[in-house]
Amino acid sequence: MEASSPRSPTSLTSLPPELLADIAVHLPLGSLARFSLVSRSFKSVLQSKLYQKVDLSCDAPEELLKARRRALQTSLKLLADDRERSAMVRELDLRHWG
Repeated sequence: MEASSPRSPTSLTSLPPELLADIAVHLPLGSLARFSLVSRSFKSVLQSKLYQKVDLSCDAPEELLKARRRALQTSLKLLADDRERSAMVRELDLRHWG
């Protein structure tokens, strides 16, 4: 019987960007956000997946709604000031923000 040579482990950073993008579509949004923080290359591949759909719907008591509206205004201002990130947004849901 012939001994097999040990294989070096494949790291995630050595995966092709297309494979990372395929993996990303199966991750929950929170995991995807953390995954994009691993490296600059991950961020460049995954960031467009993070901002394809932004759902800002809210069903909450009035005090919480006021705080969330202020946070929404800040978020939209930041998004408006960042052309690269805003170009990634494909859908923005504001139905419950009246």
